[in-house]
Amino acid sequence: MESNDADAGGFRDGARLLTEEEACQWFGFRRGFDLYDGMGHLFAYADPDEMGRFPGHALWGRLTSYSWDARDRIVRLLADQDGELVRRFQAKPWARMVKGGEENRFWVAADGHVEISEPCREPGDEVGQEAWKYLWFSKGDQEELFRRTAERQSVMLRLRVTRLYGEMRPKDEWEEPEPRYW
Repeated sequence: MESNDADAGGFRDGARLLTEEEACQWFGFRRGFDLYDGMGHLFAYADPDEMGRFPGHALWGRLTSYSWDARDRIVRLLADQDGELVRRFQAKPWARMVKGGEENRFWVAADGHVEISEPCREPGDEVGQEAWKYLWFSKGDQEELFRRTAERQSVMLRLRVTRLYGEMRPKDEWEEPEPRYW
């Protein structure tokens, strides 16, 4: 984690940077020993220099379901081979996933490089097995998941996290519906 002084990222008085451990735990809902599930906002970048540091502003856009593997520091998302997410990350392979915390009390950001798997070619292949193992929304009928991933030629997007950080709002703002600095 970065230092907690105002010059390191422009944070406001009273706000507290999360420790790496807090950011890791709050990045999703615990499902297993080191597995977490979450919903967040996903942003694409052409290179890491373009990313900078997430400033904690209001989040907008569609929420994306993901699985967070805390031990291996990988965010996993399942997508259709010809879908928008795949096209976006073929052009801009760096990403940031941002998760807002309960009642806007904190936010967590994970930055890293996105890998795109080979498309699923047959039911139960590596992509289907990875989806079954890691993604909470894949639970249910295993054969149905395997059939759907093969039909859609799904791919696994793996965001390999190189930077994980976040911020807790000042306690005097907790009762406010939106942070003052958004």
